[in-house]
Amino acid sequence: MHSKRPAQGPSIYLDLGSYAIVNSPLLKGYGVDYGVADGVGMIRSIRQELMGEGCQLEIISTGLEPVAWNASANVINVPNVQQVEVSWSHFGADDISSFAVLDVVDFLPVYDEDSAITGLVISAISGSGQLITFSAPHGITTLGTIESTTYANATGDLRLDGYLASTASPPLINSTKAQVYS
Repeated sequence: MHSKRPAQGPSIYLDLGSYAIVNSPLLKGYGVDYGVADGVGMIRSIRQELMGEGCQLEIISTGLEPVAWNASANVINVPNVQQVEVSWSHFGADDISSFAVLDVVDFLPVYDEDSAITGLVISAISGSGQLITFSAPHGITTLGTIESTTYANATGDLRLDGYLASTASPPLINSTKAQVYS
């Protein structure tokens, strides 16, 4: 999905990089037919109407189940050295559903992303879906965000969602640099 479509009213509150639900019979989705219903797209550019209430948006498809730039979960508690508790729905309807056992993730402290803890491997996710256990002590001492790691270290759906890549060998993209496809 790659489109330019008008928006009305609250367009002044939109930000680049935020997500929008897209419904249009004129856009082409992943299939062969035209029409997108409840598609999720990231706002890539905004041309704000200065004399009216509308704007022109450029929206691009971002993957299978985007919740932030990729799978993300907000850490709300650190019960012990190998576990974190995450918010049920900080970024979407069910943040933890984007993660699986053996996913490699990074932890980014609030307001201090330069101090990220990288390469954490998920060994278990609790039945209630809010407790993540890592395969080794995580070193997390503050609140922050669990996110997918770099493309080179990402696994499964995290690679598909965050980088619009294929799991085929070789992958659709041959670079870890940002890519634009039209």
